[in-house]
Amino acid sequence: MEVNRRAALGRLSEVFGEITLKTDRAVRIFGFNRLAGADWDLADDETRSVILAYVGGINAFLESNFALPVEFSLARFRPEKWQPVDCTAFARLFISQLTWGWYAETVRARLLQSVGEHAAELEIHYPLENPLTLPRGIELNPFEGKGDPSPSIGP
Repeated sequence: MEVNRRAALGRLSEVFGEITLKTDRAVRIFGFNRLAGADWDLADDETRSVILAYVGGINAFLESNFALPVEFSLARFRPEKWQPVDCTAFARLFISQLTWGWYAETVRARLLQSVGEHAAELEIHYPLENPLTLPRGIELNPFEGKGDPSPSIGP
């Protein structure tokens, strides 16, 4: 969550250094933070209520005595309190990531134009010998609070 928030706000470099500077610059140029603020300003009461409850839960955890994941110790930082705009900024980043399908479509169109009907041979295909569904009897044990659910083979 912290990495996603920082990615959406263009603040990865505060933790990871120069290696993420180009990403931060791009996000800031795209203006996700500014757009996120506008999204929050335009949000209806129900949306605001849901986001405020979510942010309240995150902040309650951060203020609790629960240990943070080891990643925070390794990176030597503590996450800041969450703000509603952190959620709307991540939504903007996620929307952006989901829109990159156009690039693959452009590449496919150029490929089809260049090599014609043989372009289909270059596509990735799911192997015919692989199953489309799991065989009957492979299930997941229900979670009983004793650890993680584990796969099992049953009748």
